[in-house]
Amino acid sequence: MADNAASIPRLMVFISLVACAVLMHEWPVAATSASVNTTQSSEVAALKAKVEALESSLESMGSTLLQNLQEELNATLKDMASQACVCAGYCCQVDNTTSDAAVTVTTTTEVDRNHTHCQKIRPWTQGVKQIWSQSKAREVYCDGQWTVIQRRMSGQVDFYRDWSDYVNGFGNASDEYWLGLAAVRQITASGRWQLRVDLENWKNQTAKAIYNGFKVLSKSQQYALKLRKFISGSAGDSLFATHLEMKFSTKDRDNDRFGAGSCAQMYRGGWWFNECFLSNLNGVYYYNSSSNSSSNSSNSSSNSGSSSSLMDGVSWKTWMGFGYSLKKTVMKIRPL
Repeated sequence: MADNAASIPRLMVFISLVACAVLMHEWPVAATSASVNTTQSSEVAALKAKVEALESSLESMGSTLLQNLQEELNATLKDMASQACVCAGYCCQVDNTTSDAAVTVTTTTEVDRNHTHCQKIRPWTQGVKQIWSQSKAREVYCDGQWTVIQRRMSGQVDFYRDWSDYVNGFGNASDEYWLGLAAVRQITASGRWQLRVDLENWKNQTAKAIYNGFKVLSKSQQYALKLRKFISGSAGDSLFATHLEMKFSTKDRDNDRFGAGSCAQMYRGGWWFNECFLSNLNGVYYYNSSSNSSSNSSNSSSNSGSSSSLMDGVSWKTWMGFGYSLKKTVMKIRPL
């Protein structure tokens, strides 16, 4: 009993010694772990700071690069827009109101490139429309499915013009105009075409002449006239019989067969003259039907209507005879 009592203090001392040994063993481990964690935290913080700095640098570089690319793109687009107004059927305009000279493309009227003549434009109605001709949009007057290539009705447009004007066209599609030999050549180059000529005199009487096989030949052939035959019409034939296969003539390009001078100069208009004509629908436009009344036409200088003294009016011999200048003429074509 006494031995047991004496052993208790020794046991307590042993336990205390063991506890101290354990504590002495574990403390350096804990201290080392805390030191490692502190070091790692510092490295992570430093690495995070480097990443953030790199991201900021990349963002700045990317913004500068995008700005430079945008400026180069705008400069290129501005240069392209300044060289052409019509780009594949769209109207290009440069907006200089902003600091970066941005280019805006506005679609005023998109022209279908398949609309090469009025018959291809639905619905068939009367009025000014746009066709695609010679790689650009052109205004023409459509009479249903008919494409009008010539019209006289007011005397407001001078038809005594040079070769270049007759090749390229002139006038206003809403009033008087000539579509142009080059455009008509392109339209009629393939397929079979019908020509209809509508006439009106100063008594408001009308007549017509219809031809099949209408075509205008190439530039190298001086835009010569081709017709297969006269079909019908109360105006009679003043085109096929005399003007077939004649080259086009103007005041500065004499292609007629008249040996004593230029038909275009004598009769003051561009036409498929022979020696010289049975018809001249591009002659001087004279007003009214009296030979004594004055003319207001910009390309006339004398009488109007029945101009027998000059013979240079808007003529169709087989209907109103030589010397009568018509009030209205329309030449229009359609595919057969």
